[in-house]
Amino acid sequence: MLVESLILAVEEPVAGVVVVRVGGELNRGTAPRLARLLDGQLDHCVAVHDTPATIDRRAHLIVDLSGVRNFAGGLSVLRQAQYTADLADVGVHLTGLVARAGLLPAWAAELMAQFNGFPTAEDALTAALD
Repeated sequence: MLVESLILAVEEPVAGVVVVRVGGELNRGTAPRLARLLDGQLDHCVAVHDTPATIDRRAHLIVDLSGVRNFAGGLSVLRQAQYTADLADVGVHLTGLVARAGLLPAWAAELMAQFNGFPTAEDALTAALD
């Protein structure tokens, strides 16, 4: 039996900015876990954005895919997260794919072109805070 492994971690380096780090296998079997996590973190970004500490800047969700070793489907959850984030005025940024863009399947590269991409989560954080 093949066990599919998806590793997820969440950080909030600054109020209103959430980094979701994704590792392992991202496919149709593991994507629902990522979708649930992203939905919850988007809700958190919206809730935190309404506090005095963050009301004057946009909330951001950074999804770091540098730890993903196999993209066998499942990236469609990112499209849904982006749609939901747009409705809530939350910025969504993908990291960890810039250096691997040429290795992605064509459909994945086309999907990634719809997002703000950064080499690292730290680069995305810097841009989000500017």
